[in-house]
Amino acid sequence: MNRFSPRFASILLIASFIILGFQRSYLAITSSYVAVEFNLNYASLGTLGSAFFYAFAAVQLPVGIAVDRAGVRRTVGMALTITALGSILFSIASNPTMAVVARGLTGAGLGGIYVPALKLFASTQRKDFGVWNGMLIAGGHLGGLVALTPLLLVTVSFGWRLPMLVVGVLTLVLIPPLLWSLHGWQEPLNLQDQGTRATRGGGPRQPRVAASNELARHLLWLLIPYTVIVGHFLAFNSLWAGSYFDTITHWPEATIGLLLSIFPIALALGAPLAGAIADRGLISQSHLTTLGYCGFTLGWCGLLFVDTRMPPWQVVALLSTMGLMVSCTFVVFAQASAILGWQSFGLLMGILNGVPMLSGAIIQHELGWLTHLLADTDISTSSPLWLAFALHACLLLLTSLVAVSQNFRSSGTSLVGDTKEWMRK
Repeated sequence: MNRFSPRFASILLIASFIILGFQRSYLAITSSYVAVEFNLNYASLGTLGSAFFYAFAAVQLPVGIAVDRAGVRRTVGMALTITALGSILFSIASNPTMAVVARGLTGAGLGGIYVPALKLFASTQRKDFGVWNGMLIAGGHLGGLVALTPLLLVTVSFGWRLPMLVVGVLTLVLIPPLLWSLHGWQEPLNLQDQGTRATRGGGPRQPRVAASNELARHLLWLLIPYTVIVGHFLAFNSLWAGSYFDTITHWPEATIGLLLSIFPIALALGAPLAGAIADRGLISQSHLTTLGYCGFTLGWCGLLFVDTRMPPWQVVALLSTMGLMVSCTFVVFAQASAILGWQSFGLLMGILNGVPMLSGAIIQHELGWLTHLLADTDISTSSPLWLAFALHACLLLLTSLVAVSQNFRSSGTSLVGDTKEWMRK
């Protein structure tokens, strides 16, 4: 019996992404508690935080191949099972090594959600791909929102282990209905099939070679700015945001938790909006992603001016702007999906998803190492974490300049020109 329900399956995948968002942001609030229990310094904490992202990035190619060969249903079932195992293992970790392994398992499991979801959306919700992708991203950041003030309150009352145990159990509960909703789905072989299977001799196909050649021309310039910008966002949002504000402002934990909740709220609102704008042609996909790169870079530079004298509402405005700008960058997946064939869809989307995650892991780890190194020097009396952020601001500015130059050289149009053309239509 065919029980395939694309909308129900899509909703459950968004629920899985809520779990991903929670797991990704978990250490942003609990890092100080975990560090005290395991006696971790900045460098060791960076290692623990980056384990999730290294594992997430490492599985993207295998996940892409699994989606192409084994299908969405088997891939997400195995992915969520591994996620639950990692969550429960972390909740009972007795030493730093066990904690790192558990975070690695969790990252590896959750690394198997996004690419299968993209294939489902691209085949069953093709006309609204950007909106559904935006809703998926929004779900992830709603999970990140839960990992802020609510997680802080639970951690203060019950410790950092209980939340991870509960999330592990909830992940196990989610698996049966998701597999049930995907049962009987005949996955397409060709991007143009729109949910029907291609047959031999039954019309033109988009061959693997054509898709690979097309991707080869665009992938580099899609990947470079997206990798750097999103890597910094992941490192900041998933680990270093709480430590940065605590070091620079010395505000109470509750205040910092409330401030950090602004970031995922802005992302949750902005991602579907950016997808809808791209789907309807108000602004081209390339201009929208470039706007996101530049806006996030300016926001990062704004972080350098945060101090104890700055009113919290200004920090709220800054984080809201950064969140909205990052949400624009996720349109890059719609750009890539337009040039991919089904035969290589999972593999190539895995590359596009995995490389930025690897960047986030490296930057997260490197920020911890750099801060630890600066703390042992006499370069300045300023916070070593602030100095590390300032050095990374230079890298972000360079990346944004390259993105702007490449965008306008390839398109020959401007964002204003896009808007005027849409209004004429």
